[in-house]
Amino acid sequence: MSEHDTESQSEHSGNLPGLVWRWRAIIGAGVIVTVAIFAGRVAWERQREKVIRDEDSLLTADRIEVIGVPPWITTD
Repeated sequence: MSEHDTESQSEHSGNLPGLVWRWRAIIGAGVIVTVAIFAGRVAWERQREKVIRDEDSLLTADRIEVIGVPPWITTD
């Protein structure tokens, strides 16, 4: 670590830009997560009606088929 590096760290340790610089990885991860949540919400809003009304995405009783009992079930 050079002399310049230690001076710049101590200069910025008590103010807001210094805190942002020290916590940049966490702040960056938070921004990425926030953007991903927002993008997912926008995508859902655009596709919601299509998914809700699509026949292939509905699970109804007539589409469920149970064939036998698995061998690992030993009691009723």
